[in-house]
Amino acid sequence: MTTVFAAELNKKKIKVLVDCGSSLNIVSESFVNANALKTAAAYPVGVKLADGRRHAGDRVLRHTRLKLGRLNDVLNLRVFPVQQYDVILALPWLKAGKVQVDWDTGNIAVWKKRRWHKIKSLPSQQKKVAARRPDWLGKKSFKKLVSEDAVNCFMLDSQFLQELYVSELANEGEDSAAAAGTGDAGTAAGMLDERIERLIKKYSTVFPSTPPGVPPERAIVHEIKLVKGAAPVHRAPYRLSVSQENELRLRLKELMELGLIRPSKSPWAAPILFVPKKDGTLRFCVDYRGLNKITIAVAERDREKTAFTTVFGLFEFVVMPFGLTNAPATFSRLMMDVFKDFLYDFVLVYFDDILIFSENEEEHNKHLKLVLDKLAEHQLVAKLSKCSFFKSEVEYLGFVVSADGVKMAKDKIQAVLEWPKPQDVRDVRDFLGLTGFYRHFIRNYAHIAAPLNELTKQGVPFIWTPLHEGHFNELKKAITSSPVLQVYNPAAECVVCTDASNIAVGAVLLQASADGPAAELKPVAFFSKKLRGAELNYDARTREFLAIKMVAAKWKHYLNNGKTPIFYTDHESLQYLNSQTDLSPKFIRWYGNITSWLGGPPIIRYKPGKENVVADALSRRPDHALCALSLVMPADEVMQQIKEGLKLDKFALEEAEKD
Repeated sequence: MTTVFAAELNKKKIKVLVDCGSSLNIVSESFVNANALKTAAAYPVGVKLADGRRHAGDRVLRHTRLKLGRLNDVLNLRVFPVQQYDVILALPWLKAGKVQVDWDTGNIAVWKKRRWHKIKSLPSQQKKVAARRPDWLGKKSFKKLVSEDAVNCFMLDSQFLQELYVSELANEGEDSAAAAGTGDAGTAAGMLDERIERLIKKYSTVFPSTPPGVPPERAIVHEIKLVKGAAPVHRAPYRLSVSQENELRLRLKELMELGLIRPSKSPWAAPILFVPKKDGTLRFCVDYRGLNKITIAVAERDREKTAFTTVFGLFEFVVMPFGLTNAPATFSRLMMDVFKDFLYDFVLVYFDDILIFSENEEEHNKHLKLVLDKLAEHQLVAKLSKCSFFKSEVEYLGFVVSADGVKMAKDKIQAVLEWPKPQDVRDVRDFLGLTGFYRHFIRNYAHIAAPLNELTKQGVPFIWTPLHEGHFNELKKAITSSPVLQVYNPAAECVVCTDASNIAVGAVLLQASADGPAAELKPVAFFSKKLRGAELNYDARTREFLAIKMVAAKWKHYLNNGKTPIFYTDHESLQYLNSQTDLSPKFIRWYGNITSWLGGPPIIRYKPGKENVVADALSRRPDHALCALSLVMPADEVMQQIKEGLKLDKFALEEAEKD
């Protein structure tokens, strides 16, 4: 279904086709050329027109402002030789925005200022054409399709409308994902509600439509200190495709106009290359590996070292470029300095990612303005298409953070689920690297991963056995049933349940939720570590105390909060350590370390293994274990065992009486 509207693109009048049958937002090549619009290179996408012609497009018009009635949007548009229309808006655009389409009348309605505003379509110019069998359907399929009463068939003249059927060579829907602020992916620039529009208008210097020039002088500058005696590194430029050379010419012109680079006569030279981004555009990169190898840690005296060579000449950066080995550290120092008054109160910063968190919407609005004020004060800018505002749940550094707690990102869970059986040691290392990043979500991770870790040791032959297969699948299952971890509360008491086996130790940190009953403990983090060397020879008592010592060292920043933490162990004699006088030198040393880390002696309580039903249940309760893919529920017989175990659990009965 299609409908046509009058609109503006970068303040130029255009004719827009809204087409639910297309999957790419497109701008006409003739419109781009007629208005001398600057395009960028993008990952190639192949398209097939309705008349059978094929076309490959590798250009994109980035961050284009579209005005359609009362609707203002920012889009990335693919460039194709489309006739009749200047812009085609596709199905992803319809799904993403606050737009309703009445296909009977051809009109659309836009949500603005708490009500719907109708936008009338242009008068139809559609011509009646004789229906013909399309080339992409067989005779039998076509006959069956048009014979069904429930199916309405419409044919369009290919000269009137070049309907696009897209077979994407890049990631599906890359342009719709790249377009600023669509749906739940972010409320950055498109379909903004009133409060965000006001913010963006007020802080226009923080969200510029074009990149800013040279930043002001700051107290923090990037210096490039080299290994003593290091000679300049000079490398020849890499070969580029014709489209990449055209993109390079545009980038150099843009960077020169902004004052970010300048022509160079430096003895240093690093080659450049282009790397595809998620939105299909190309990232301009300088290969500084040669320089980084001799760098120990951009002041004026160091600018010549950033020189990069191209087919168009030698240039050097005036500002700190992407790719230098210590550039992240310099930028982190700058960000920490800018937000030092807000850090950990309501702001977290990791390199250039800023996370603002608040108790309620009113407070969040104040916090957001304070952060934007700081950015404006220090003349720092943000990319609007990468911003999200007023979200109850965000993905941050590979985790999904919400009011409920922290959980693994869906794409990471899916990656683990789809991981094929390892064929060599490198495959095993890659798998353990991914799962190990989320080990604090997994109870007894070290124990589960132990057989797989053995395969990565030097000199151990790679022989995949049923044992490895079992632990490989168990680790996958543990990932998919990982719990939502509660955010640590520094004002709440910490409860730690520890356990030790013959090959590993494990623990879970529990706290009462802020809005729940005091006796209802929820997991904050899991810990596990494989035993090594002499630790494997320890007796059961020593291993259990080692578990407490390891946990105290790992979580001392959590446990030393002014409230004495309680440790539960299944070795009875450990609860009397405070009063025992015949401790071994090892135990005395460990006890002293624990006391130092916690700010006082720990409270250790005995919990028999046969009664330790609740500790395990708390860390695996179904309502806390809602994962991104499925809800894992215990079988009926397991639930019955838990109920029977609770009747014998003295700890549970005592806590219930307190409540």
